[in-house]
Amino acid sequence: MKKIILVILVFMSFVANAQTKDEVLKHHFEKMGAPAKWLTINSMKVESLNINAESDTTKHLKFAKKPNLAKIELNSNITKPVHVLVCADSLGAWQKVNNNDVERISKYGIDFIQTDMTIFIASELKNKDNIQLKSNEILNGKEYHVLDIKNNTVIRRLLYVNTKTYMIDAYRSVDYENGLELSDIVTTFLSDYRAVQGFLLPFQSSNNNVIGYKSRRIVTDIQINIPIDNKIFSPENK
Repeated sequence: MKKIILVILVFMSFVANAQTKDEVLKHHFEKMGAPAKWLTINSMKVESLNINAESDTTKHLKFAKKPNLAKIELNSNITKPVHVLVCADSLGAWQKVNNNDVERISKYGIDFIQTDMTIFIASELKNKDNIQLKSNEILNGKEYHVLDIKNNTVIRRLLYVNTKTYMIDAYRSVDYENGLELSDIVTTFLSDYRAVQGFLLPFQSSNNNVIGYKSRRIVTDIQINIPIDNKIFSPENK
């Protein structure tokens, strides 16, 4: 009986490994929705709690709106009350800490898809030519299809697609130079997927980087495609 079970497990593992890139993406899109669906999201409001390794908690409030508006408000009591407001548009980003003057922190603009990692990953899956299916890997005791996302930067992404659910349970940003993998920058684990207006979004995530820093994010509320007044994206407006 044990031999029969072993043969079945080996066969199931072989079938999982034998799937092509197109088959993995097909099953993933059936579960999560195709990239075109995700790109219909025009605005977002996300409230979350970020918890670091020392259990210090920061409240995050994020607004984002197409084509290139973003606002992040942070409230922290780690050492003393701190209020940080970051606003960004096509021209750059500005920051205001407590009641200090507004300070420009970046001259580079943003795009809406960069404001949410789930939407960003969906946009990367749009071009199949930039995706390579690597050998299956075991991560935290589970088997995963591994999609290697190639882009024009030295930072590339590995997506870990659960072989049973076809959900993305984790993604890893990797530093490449001359086509060689140098080091993992950060691994992010996604969980607690919930339906929000027809979209499955992770309400919990955790990550760790090469120097051992760990953090956790718990989403408390997500609203999609809501009207947002452009005025709130000014750093002068709290």
